[in-house]
Amino acid sequence: GKTKTANIRVGATPVLNTITVQPSITKADIGKNYQFSAVGLDQYNDTIAANLVWSINKGGSISQTGLFVPETPGQGAALTVKSGNVTKTVTFDVRYPLMNIALGKTASSSSSQGNGMEAWRVVDGDKWSRWGSLWTDPQWWMVDLGKQYSIENINLNWETAMAADFTVELSSNGTIWNSVYTVTGNTKA
Repeated sequence: GKTKTANIRVGATPVLNTITVQPSITKADIGKNYQFSAVGLDQYNDTIAANLVWSINKGGSISQTGLFVPETPGQGAALTVKSGNVTKTVTFDVRYPLMNIALGKTASSSSSQGNGMEAWRVVDGDKWSRWGSLWTDPQWWMVDLGKQYSIENINLNWETAMAADFTVELSSNGTIWNSVYTVTGNTKA
């Protein structure tokens, strides 16, 4: 005859112990929807059926299928999924998506190598064009954003002729400058 092998667990009846939530995020961009999923686990860490109820304290709306729609920027949005007395909460910030606010703005520099490497090429939207300064130090490049912005991130794309030492400065009037980031010994192109 044929034999069958079965695994039998001896112990307490499985009950919902924890809930896991995916994806794990720290920021949610307004204009993009996020589909969350949750899985209930029992005390043996096995999947178990759970009647999930979703809620969010601020920053947007969540459907009972886990679809989050960011609507209002702010910190500390708490997304909660609950089943019975078991709760899982994940927190993240809701923000406007990052965008290149320098694109197409007026740029100037201390010098230029000439045709094809002018200061405005940094903000022309072409990833292959660039500014090239004369081969003397110090040199500077600046962009006039036209109005004040809240700056969250600055992304510099260097080519092989990168600056070894540089400082990022911000100004609200073009006269008084505040240093916000300094690098010495840069080796990242």
